Amino acid sequence: MSKPKIPLIDTLAQQAVDILLQSGSHEPLLFIFTLLENIAAPIAYMPDSTDAKQMVMKVIAQEARKQCKSRALTDIFMVTEAWMLKTDKGEDALGDRRVSEHPDRVEVLIVTHLNVRQNKSGMRIYEMKRDAKGELVEIVGGGVSNDPQEVRSYLLEAFVAGWNMKPLS
Repeated sequence: MSKPKIPLIDTLAQQAVDILLQSGSHEPLLFIFTLLENIAAPIAYMPDSTDAKQMVMKVIAQEARKQCKSRALTDIFMVTEAWMLKTDKGEDALGDRRVSEHPDRVEVLIVTHLNVRQNKSGMRIYEMKRDAKGELVEIVGGGVSNDPQEVRSYLLEAFVAGWNMKPLS
């Protein structure tokens, strides 16, 4: 009897958690899969605005495409730290504040996946708990969502759009 196959998102999520436990943080990182190769691309800079973030993802995609032999993009994974606010569905608890400024925010590690060929998304979320000194003391969760109606990554969609754009001269 063979072992059940572990979804790649869970393997990458566990590796991200291991890195987080060892170092206390995780730099933003993309894993790009094509038919012929897989590459990892660190995200050195991510601006604050959504539009600017999407533009950065498009630029990263165009640069990654130049490095790949295959133009057939199959999957993209993104690992990033973020702030999250737990609210009831439909509740607007932010008002005029940003999530990063809200007193009830939680720090999370998010692993997002987009299967490009099937246009399906998945996500794993881990809450990071720190002590008064800011040291990571616990990682909680592994919240799982594979429902494409609940999971949508505009950044990964921007990456695909950038990948599919005509290369800049």
